[in-house]
Order: sequence, then C-alpha cells, then structure tokens
Amino acid sequence: MVARLGVFFCLLALFSHSLAAPEPTHVPAQRMTKPPVIDGKFDVEEWKDASYATTFIDPVTSKPANDQTESWFGFDDSAIYFAVKCHDRSPERLAGREIQHGAYFSGEDTVTVRVNTFGTRGWNGRSHFTVNLLNTQSEEIAGGRSNKREWRGEWTSAVQKTADGYIVEMQIPWKILNYPAKEKIAMDLSFERFQAYSNVTSRWPDTGQQDRQELTAVWDQVAPPKQDSRQRMQYMIYTAPEYEHGNLNTRSGLDVRYQLTPTMTALASLNPDFKNIEQQVAGVNFSYTERFFDEQRPFFNEGSGFFNLTGGFGFGKMLYTARRISQFDYGAKTYGQINPKTSIGAFFTEKTGDQTSAVAKISHDFDSKSGVSAYATQMVQGSTRDAAFGFNGYYNRGSFEWDTHVATDKVDDKKPDTAGDVSINYSVPHIFSMLRYEWVSPDFNPGLAYIPWSNRRGFFNYSEVGWDLRTGPLRDFGANIYTSNFETYQSQEQQRGSDIWLGCTFRNDMKLGFNLQGTRYDGQLADIKGAELRINSSNRYKRYGIYTESGTRGGLKSQYTSVEGSYRVFKRADLGFSSAVAINDFDDGGSIKRSIDRLNILTLGYEISDTKSVSGRVVTRDHDVNAYIAYRNGGGKGTETYLILGDPNATKTVARMSVKIVWAF
Repeated sequence: MVARLGVFFCLLALFSHSLAAPEPTHVPAQRMTKPPVIDGKFDVEEWKDASYATTFIDPVTSKPANDQTESWFGFDDSAIYFAVKCHDRSPERLAGREIQHGAYFSGEDTVTVRVNTFGTRGWNGRSHFTVNLLNTQSEEIAGGRSNKREWRGEWTSAVQKTADGYIVEMQIPWKILNYPAKEKIAMDLSFERFQAYSNVTSRWPDTGQQDRQELTAVWDQVAPPKQDSRQRMQYMIYTAPEYEHGNLNTRSGLDVRYQLTPTMTALASLNPDFKNIEQQVAGVNFSYTERFFDEQRPFFNEGSGFFNLTGGFGFGKMLYTARRISQFDYGAKTYGQINPKTSIGAFFTEKTGDQTSAVAKISHDFDSKSGVSAYATQMVQGSTRDAAFGFNGYYNRGSFEWDTHVATDKVDDKKPDTAGDVSINYSVPHIFSMLRYEWVSPDFNPGLAYIPWSNRRGFFNYSEVGWDLRTGPLRDFGANIYTSNFETYQSQEQQRGSDIWLGCTFRNDMKLGFNLQGTRYDGQLADIKGAELRINSSNRYKRYGIYTESGTRGGLKSQYTSVEGSYRVFKRADLGFSSAVAINDFDDGGSIKRSIDRLNILTLGYEISDTKSVSGRVVTRDHDVNAYIAYRNGGGKGTETYLILGDPNATKTVARMSVKIVWAF
C-alpha cells in the first residue's frame, strides 16, 4: 500500500500541469491631499484621492467570493492609508475574540494588508498588518522586530460594524517600515479577508491557492518621504530586583538600537534578561533525534529574518540559538537591506570566560524566483574553536523549484566535515512534492547548529495533496506521505520506510487524523499507528483534542497518548491543559524493562486589558512539579512592569519573587 501511494503521488506530480502565470496587476499610486480620519467610518470625501480595488477572489474556486470586499489605498509623506469595506449577508455570524495585541487569530473574521516596499515580488521584505473584528492588531514587520511598542512601531486602525458587514481603516507610518531611499518606488501590495463562519479566505489580487507572491499587485510610483522621520537612537533599560533562596539581588541591563539607514539597523545588548522569559516545555513523545525548540528571546528575534541560514527541510539548521546560546553578558548585531536585492546580517555574543559566538550572512536575489546566500558561524568555548561555512541557492521556474544547501565545519585543526542537500520541488494547486538527496558526514556537528542526524546519506520524498471544499460535510481534506532511504557512511541501513498521514475537518469544526509509520531505524522496525481527534479545532476558547499512537519499535511495545484543551471559563479568563504519557519498553542487558514518562501542563490566564494580564502555569513531569504566576503590564508604550512569583523555566517550584521594570525611549 505504501509503495502504491508513493507511486500515486509521484504520478500526480509528473502529469499534473499548471497554466502560464498571468501578468501582475498594476495600480498607479495616488497621493492623499489630506490624511483620512482613522475611525472606521468610511467617508467618501476623505478617500476621494485614493486608489480603488475590488473583486476579491476565492482561491479555492478561482471565482469572486460570495461576500465581496472593497479596498482603498493612498499615501502621503507621513504614512500609507488603507480602507477595507467587508460586505456580508450574515453579519450576525461574524466572530471576534482576541483582545491582546499580537494575538494569533484562529476562527475569527480578519482583514490583512500585505506590503513589500522593496517590490521584490517574493516573500523576503514582506510585512503584513492584520486586525480582527474587535480592532485587535497583529503585525509581522519584515526582518523581525522586538515586542516593545516603541521599538516595534505603532500603527493606527479602527473597525466599525455596519448593517451589511464591517469597515476597517488603517494608517501605517513610513517610520515603522524599511524602504529604499528613492524618489519613486514600486511596492508589492495585496489584501486578504478571512470569513470565519464559512472558512473562506478571499484575496485581491488573485494570487492563487498557493498565494504566489509574484502575482501580488504592483503599486507604481509611490513616493516615500524624502526625510527619514524615525528616531535614530533608541534605548531600552530594565531592572529586575529578585528574592530567591533567601538572597536579594538585582539584575539590570541595557539595549540600544540605532537606525543606520532607512533599511539598516544596529543593535547592542548588555546583560539581557533571559531568566524571566517562558521557554517551550519539552514533550515526552518518542523522538529519535534531539528536540527542536523555538526561539523566544527578543535579542535573537529582532531582525531574525536576516539570520535564517538554512531552510526547514534540509540536513539541519545551521543556527539554533534557542539551545546553543543560553546566556551572554553582551552582544551586538546589524542587519538589513543593502539594496532591494541584497541583505546582510551579522551578530556576536560574549559570555565572559565561557562562550563567544559570531554569525554573518549575505543574501542576494537575482529576481523573485532565484537567489543565493553565504554564511559563516563561529563558536569559541574554552580552548575549542568551531567554525562553519555554508552556501545556499534556489531557482524557481513555473511549478518547479531547485534548491541546495552546502556546509562545512572545522573544529580546531581537525579535518573539515561536510553536509548538504539538493532537492527538486513541484507545486501546483492541491499538490506539493519534494525529492531531496542529503548527506551529513559522521562528525559534522557545528557548535551553533541543530543537526538531527549525522553519518547519513540518501534520499527522501515528501508529497502531499489537499483540498478546501466549499460544499458537503467536509471543510477540507488532506494526505501526505514521507518515504526515506538513508544509510551510514559505512553502508549500513540507518532509516528506510514510509510515514503516511490522512486527515480532514468537518463543517462543525471537528478534525480527524490518522497516521501510519512503517520505518526501519538502524535495522529495527518502527511499526506505529496513530489517530487524532479535535473538537472546535479553530477556536482556542473551547477546543479539545486527543492523540494516541501505539505499536512496536524494534519489536518492543511503544505507546503515547496526549489530551489537551483550552476553554474560556468566563469573560477574559482562559484555562488550558495538556496531559501526555509515553510508555516504552527497552532492552536492559537482556532484560525487558518499561519506562513511563508523564507530563502535565495547566495554564490559567486573565486578560485585564489589551496590555495587562495575569497568567500562571503548573508543569508536572513525573515526580517534579514547577509552578509560577505572573502579572504583566506590557505591549504598549511607556513603562512596562512585570511581577513573577517562581521561575518559569525551573524543573521544580522555586521560592522566588522578581519584579521587572522596562523603560524604552
């Protein structure tokens, strides 16, 4: 069955075809003679100078959406302005829930504006600004930004409900964007509306089911301000007195950001506070490799888009700050666009007497479909010096893309080790397929990298199909298959077999998924079957789910079960829980023994306002219990204050109280 499914996906990829890409929509820019009042009350006179666009397309049907949307956009020397009028035949069914700035919107009505001031026709340089029905803002500014409002940038929006839908107005100041220093620029522009109750996304212009960026509109002849009005030098200071284990001490630190040019930024950090940042909790589900954790710390997230050294499907990630740089005394970085096609990023950190780390990367896009990048990393720990170098390249034409990543690592005077991958990808509506060859030499393990597998060479194929459905009992359906064939450099089998997943979501927001694993690792078969059920999968305010898998690994029993849920207990109070247990038999010198790992996480949060909240978390892992509670007043402008009882990242509960105060100016 696995072989037949693999052949099926490959045939789909080989014999499916796509139509020639249409020319992008061009819209001449309109300068606003007078800035509109951002109040959500659309005034025709205020927007008379603006450009106009309508006919939002449902990418699933490639036809105009049933409920249409109109948009207006213009600019002056201060900002870019947008108005979006969302018509709806069932306005009583519109949904808005989140009130915290920067929230992730799921199952809510939203409007998103995407702009790329560099006009690269690709994902690089793209910023997006989203609001929900409650006028809660969430943005992602190109390159990555800190969460502090003075540093991230402040923009204005307003939302008003109407008899047949709602209206959104936005003002995006030039000073929070990076843009070329030219008299006239051609910007990439697109709008997206999500209608929650129908699960329909509609876009202008039509960028297809794959949201192809080369099809976004070209906003021609936009004139950015000649004078850069942003504050060149910005400071952020914190102090955190804390009481722990009977001792009273105070930690303080300073961050300084300097805007070198409208497109280049420099940042320096002295004694950053990482202790009070809640880190991701490691799961207990079985893993053949080291677990990967997302980065949460502001220094590394600021400008993070310029430090993505390698992609997500290759031999590894050549920069893994979340676990390779635990703390530093001081550090600095610079990043940005040298020109619309070339970007750079570099940073170093120093933990006195322990670890020095440095990273540099340069990228160049020849056009929206091809580009190259090169990078170098170095970590010095004690008397050991680890230096790595790498090169990436990609080339896309039509439905096919070729990409490659090659890296070398040298520790002191030892012989260099290498790793790399080469792949060809095929992507059309409903279908994606990747065939990749990769190699990782036995001792390749750069000090700053995440390399899940070493001593391997071989192929894998990942293929997926998926459909969003507009009628019938199912809302969507999808399937994917992953087949692997890897051996060691000693010609021994390392990983060979297939993993299959099938899933669907019903109209009532219930999600079902099934997976089957039949892969041999080091000659031992992992024969695992799993199933997933989620109720209200898109609504975190009343979502529940269970996942279970069982089978054998190397002929020995393996089982894993997790349950989770999140529920809004009453207005603005949220309760979340997850519980997981992993049971694995193992051979202990000829005697079969059993390990049982348990993990429980209970969270409680109360949103006082869009900037104030109280939250707590209890984590139990086997016999260890850690609990903490925190008050947060942050995310807005001005002084931020935090009060933390306990340690968010400790193994066991700590008798600790920390007060943290942050000033930005």
